[in-house]
Amino acid sequence: PEGVRAPVLGVQVRCPPADVDRVRRDLQRRGGAIVEAGATRGAGVVRATVPAAALLGYARHLHELTKGGARHATWLSHFEAVEPE
Repeated sequence: PEGVRAPVLGVQVRCPPADVDRVRRDLQRRGGAIVEAGATRGAGVVRATVPAAALLGYARHLHELTKGGARHATWLSHFEAVEPE
């Protein structure tokens, strides 16, 4: 029998280059797996997969973290099995 599965979202954040490391660390603290992080043409980009539950309220947090300089997009990436507690 299949256990409980939780949604994992793909996330892409565009931010000022100076904020890339801060955004990357924040997503990792939320349980995210970083797919890409770097600066190109004066803009920073961080792509990751993150458990959906860890992203509740993320838009406001990201705004505060980057002083309004970042924009993000999310999409359903996949589902992962939830370990019993």
